[in-house]
Amino acid sequence: MVFPDPIDPEVIEAFKRGVFSEFERHSRVGMVTEDGFMDRVQELRNAGAKHVFLKTGAYRPADLARAIKFASKAKIDLLTVDAAGGATFIEPVEDDERMGNAAGRDLLTALPVRRQTCEYGRVRARY
Repeated sequence: MVFPDPIDPEVIEAFKRGVFSEFERHSRVGMVTEDGFMDRVQELRNAGAKHVFLKTGAYRPADLARAIKFASKAKIDLLTVDAAGGATFIEPVEDDERMGNAAGRDLLTALPVRRQTCEYGRVRARY
């Protein structure tokens, strides 16, 4: 995501006038709603996507559960989940409790949490 929108004519004009001098690139956006996720997957399929993938980061277990649920309900083809410390630098800082989202873990400590999250859904016969 690039902010402000670099193809918006008003943004282009403001940039030319010197209202601001640079754009921001954000890889990490807020968690979408279930309806928003389903709509986007359908939009991609309607546009001709043969396969739909989701790559997500090492977020809180509740966010991971939501990603698994949405991906499963939408029947996407692949869901990947990064551990902290990946090359994208979007994962939460491992020991930063102040951020309120300190689920960032290295791969070995992250796997049991992810497995437990998946198992919880399977046992409850959901998704």
